[in-house]
Amino acid sequence: METTIHSKDTIINLIRKVASLRLKQYLMNSQIAIGEISLPQSFVLDYWTAIILVAGPTFRLTFKVHFNSKLIQNIRADGQMSGNTTGSGSSNNEIGDFVKEYCNITAGYLRAALEKVGVTAGTSLPFVTRGFDHAFSVDKDTPTVFHDTWCFNIAGRKLNCSFDFEILESDIIKHLELLQKSTFLDTIDIEIFK
Repeated sequence: METTIHSKDTIINLIRKVASLRLKQYLMNSQIAIGEISLPQSFVLDYWTAIILVAGPTFRLTFKVHFNSKLIQNIRADGQMSGNTTGSGSSNNEIGDFVKEYCNITAGYLRAALEKVGVTAGTSLPFVTRGFDHAFSVDKDTPTVFHDTWCFNIAGRKLNCSFDFEILESDIIKHLELLQKSTFLDTIDIEIFK
């Protein structure tokens, strides 16, 4: 199976765009910027990691959000989210639920976008594990596996995200390129807080 640098860029751009759009809507904050990060030797990006799997017959995507409780408390306290009445007093369960819900809406949005271009996919339930535990691992040295790590800059705070995308059948590439060229990602509006 042949993949190209263009395919890798298509996948990275698509997933970053979806994650960014969902985070902006989830936090009700359009002032969120994507930043680059350098990977530490240990590859532990933070104390906790929320993970969700999006998969179908042609691909497997593991989307991860790396965080610590204080970071999320501060983001929530600064946020304008509907119904946000708690900030620094958030419990660990509320913090985990908050990040898992972000993973869930990001995966759901990506799945809906893929269905628009004919790709069947399903999603797992999101879960949180310690950042020191790698719950899913793929061989990153193969040409059919792409990995990306970046951060969102939110009011001076950095929320790290990453994904592993494994191509199982080359057909997925043309669907992703079609999706990137479409206006679907710019026009879909999923109502989160109704």
